[in-house]
Amino acid sequence: MVLKKLIRYLGFAFACILALNQIGLNLGAILGAAGVAGIAIGFAAQTSLSNIISGFFLIGERPFELGDIIEVDGISGTVDTIGLLSLTLRTFDNRSVRIPNETLVKTNVTNVTRHPIRRFNLEVGVAYDENIGHVLSVLRDVSEKNLQCLDEPESLIIFTGFGDSSLNFRL
Repeated sequence: MVLKKLIRYLGFAFACILALNQIGLNLGAILGAAGVAGIAIGFAAQTSLSNIISGFFLIGERPFELGDIIEVDGISGTVDTIGLLSLTLRTFDNRSVRIPNETLVKTNVTNVTRHPIRRFNLEVGVAYDENIGHVLSVLRDVSEKNLQCLDEPESLIIFTGFGDSSLNFRL
């Protein structure tokens, strides 16, 4: 069906060219102008075509869905719409931000809601004169009794360095 239409249009274009040639019009100038116009249209449509192609990649890959919270180029928000040319984010201060699909393909996109379980790092500083064994015991006890802390993976307690007035740990 598509091939049939293509042949029909090409035949029509060829017939028009022959008719114009028979009338005596200079086809070189007309075809040259058509070529220049085609190049100009191609350059003008380059960004749109890039966004459309990027939109197809995003549709196929599905890195996010409507309602997901994502961060792109330092802008965070909820995915409001996903279109063929762009995506619309609703920021947390209720602004609507349009992001071209090409940008989404070329930059890092962080999907905050993709995985519901994530690690939370808690930085804790204790005085230099504290008993380290007791500190580790208290931190372990806090993580075990906190209902928000998961059993798997087990909480880690890591010494991160010496502060100005404290020993620093990450729980």
